[in-house]
Amino acid sequence: MEPQLDLWLTPVTLLPGVALLLISTVARSGQIDMEVHRMMDKKDDSSLVDSVLTRSTLVRNAIVSMYISIAVFALASLLGGLAVIGANWTELALWIVVSLTGIGILVLFAGSYYLIRESTISHEMVQQRCRPLGSEKH
Repeated sequence: MEPQLDLWLTPVTLLPGVALLLISTVARSGQIDMEVHRMMDKKDDSSLVDSVLTRSTLVRNAIVSMYISIAVFALASLLGGLAVIGANWTELALWIVVSLTGIGILVLFAGSYYLIRESTISHEMVQQRCRPLGSEKH
């Protein structure tokens, strides 16, 4: 088997890592949902509503990015696998697999960017809540 035909395996090897990141991101989404319900019950955190809504949007965007990344990686692996089993379009399949893998990585990078922004907002919310408690550390 030619070494370049092994490239179809690369997208498959990225899937478990993306899945773990997706699981933790869905858990963050659940935490935001619980935060919204807490705010609805107490009705005293109105200053944080915009931050929670922004966090929710960023987490949703990250989740969608990860799902797209998973779909692109799966498609790249499928096309690479078809090339391995005997299609006459091996050279074209190689470029398609490499391109789709690159696109999947870029979309995953976008999802990571959303999570970084969400984490920053989350940290700012914690700081805002702790200020009345008199904490000087950050």
